[in-house]
Amino acid sequence: HFAAASLSRRSSGRRSACGRSCGKIFRHRWLPTSARNPDMAAPGRLLPEGKVAESWEVSCHPDGVSIIDNGRFRGMSFTDYLAAFGEKALGAGLTEFPLLVKLIDANDRLSVQVHPDDEYAAQFENGENGKSEMWYVLAAKPGAKMIYDLQQGVTQEEFAAAVKSGAMEGCFRY
Repeated sequence: HFAAASLSRRSSGRRSACGRSCGKIFRHRWLPTSARNPDMAAPGRLLPEGKVAESWEVSCHPDGVSIIDNGRFRGMSFTDYLAAFGEKALGAGLTEFPLLVKLIDANDRLSVQVHPDDEYAAQFENGENGKSEMWYVLAAKPGAKMIYDLQQGVTQEEFAAAVKSGAMEGCFRY
């Protein structure tokens, strides 16, 4: 069990120049879960009623665009802000914000996910970019572990058989 910050890069090989933190900048998008972790409320955040799986901290994704929560641009969507300030906000050569910053409450096992590269995503994911991830673990209980790959030498056929039989644990690297 751990709480983690996940940075999901929604495009390949590009970095943003506007990843600075200046206190509470955005309103959070909360997604429900069956677990409730008080660590998600820290620092100085109030959780919504019910159980929370993750919050989208900074996002331009159509499923949850961040809203600026303070200063001169309070109430403006992050996408509108970036459209107005373009390269001044994003840096030279960028046309979209390449990150989705989340806090994830992992009080239970999470699903194993395989994310597409840019080529596959462009063809099969409604023109979206591929996705790679970076994780920063904020807190972990003793014995917590994270799957980061398959064991060396596991074939597609062996993995498919393990999925069918429910014996995937032995296929993973922790």
